[in-house]
Amino acid sequence: MTYLENKREEIGKVIAVFLPFKKRKKKKYKSVNPYFRLKFCSKTQNSFKPYKLLTIQNILVKPKNLSQRIKIDVSEYNIPFPENGIFVGVEVINPNTVTKQKSVYVIAPALELTQTKNNVTFKRYLGKKWFLDKTFSPINSRYYKTLNIGLNVKYKK
Repeated sequence: MTYLENKREEIGKVIAVFLPFKKRKKKKYKSVNPYFRLKFCSKTQNSFKPYKLLTIQNILVKPKNLSQRIKIDVSEYNIPFPENGIFVGVEVINPNTVTKQKSVYVIAPALELTQTKNNVTFKRYLGKKWFLDKTFSPINSRYYKTLNIGLNVKYKK
């Protein structure tokens, strides 16, 4: 989950999500073209962690293996954009049955990452507790890596 600040500190509604993808060239590993599930969480009031889901609907995207920036219209889900910001998660899922093989798989296309001075990314595995991802950017070790997510928000007047 990546935290996106609400710089206006005004309540709004998330209209669209922008996700940049990078084409993965086939190399020595087999690639899988998965689905990506979007999740939205509020931030706790007293600490900096994902708190409650803001929508229970499954929002699935399956981009082709191309370098592209896709826009996902989420206006029908009425996802609030709280005054204190929002966490947006992108979960990689493969709903198809996969036969286990002694091989390594990579996802294609790959989500593009960016870097931030402040660590804004949380992870969790198998529904366990959230923890702050402390992975530094491979480009500049003074910055943290995070998903490059954009939002289109309609603010209340």
